[in-house]
Amino acid sequence: MNSELNVDQIHSVIDTDEDLLEINQHIEAYKIIMEECRDRIENHKTRMEHNKTRMEHHKDRMEKWQEQLTLLESGMNELTINASPVQIYKEDLDIGQLTIAPISKNTNNYGHIDYTREQERVSNDPTPDAYWRWEDSKYNKATVGEYFAFYHHNSNLVIHKIVNIVPHEDRGIDWSTRPCNLLVLSKPLCIIPWTEWIELNGPQSRIATYTTANLKEGYRLVHDRLLLLE
Repeated sequence: MNSELNVDQIHSVIDTDEDLLEINQHIEAYKIIMEECRDRIENHKTRMEHNKTRMEHHKDRMEKWQEQLTLLESGMNELTINASPVQIYKEDLDIGQLTIAPISKNTNNYGHIDYTREQERVSNDPTPDAYWRWEDSKYNKATVGEYFAFYHHNSNLVIHKIVNIVPHEDRGIDWSTRPCNLLVLSKPLCIIPWTEWIELNGPQSRIATYTTANLKEGYRLVHDRLLLLE
């Protein structure tokens, strides 16, 4: 088996804040390889039971895969995010709420139209860190410094951070007439695949933009996932 993961190289950056997310991705890669090892071990174990004449061969191969699995598990332990001083410090942080904007696949939907317009505006903006914009909910609960997600059901969530809030009376004529503030958003910070969102037990689709309850209290797995962006 050929693995490109290098435990020593990864461990050298485990305490740097900006690399926590990258390390988590390496851990997920380890999990995939470890699962392959377990499958190979079970495969050789089954063959040993059904083919007595090649028992020694399968036993030898099974032991080699077990040895590889043990090494991978050891490497995984070294990369455990909870062992990082940065993560220990972050355990006390509370990133607040999350504002979510479901984007319909219906091209005639107002949300879809607004989202497409924003995509085009940002892509045509020569500024490297061009800001995105979006209407808050009618309750205007979003707060500067909290996270925001464009929710594409059954696909992914694109995560931004709220960097400014423009009062509804100053937001311009290219938005609806509803008394909603205009959220100014950072460039996309990460994309959470749908399968991961399900594993995080993230809140599901609603009809319009809304702000969740405190993530640390109501959606702890989502809170800890977004904490990696801090």
